[in-house]
Amino acid sequence: LGGGPSGPSDPSDPSDSSGPAGSGGVAYGDGPADAPDACLVLDADTCRAVGAGTLALADGVRDGRIEVAGDSALAKALRGV
Repeated sequence: LGGGPSGPSDPSDPSDSSGPAGSGGVAYGDGPADAPDACLVLDADTCRAVGAGTLALADGVRDGRIEVAGDSALAKALRGV
């Protein structure tokens, strides 16, 4: 996850999944980032559970299914995204 001054993404580039970081907002996407502020590491089943709303991010972190690396405050702020 990268945010703020990390630079703008290129929406015409299909390999760029970082989102609109150039506006100073939060960008998120899958795959590697040049300089991520925070990273969430989770398996496919956990990702599906979070996406379906059957697992809250906080619960996944608490029970060890999701690992947070980097800026944990940023990761917490993304709960509502």
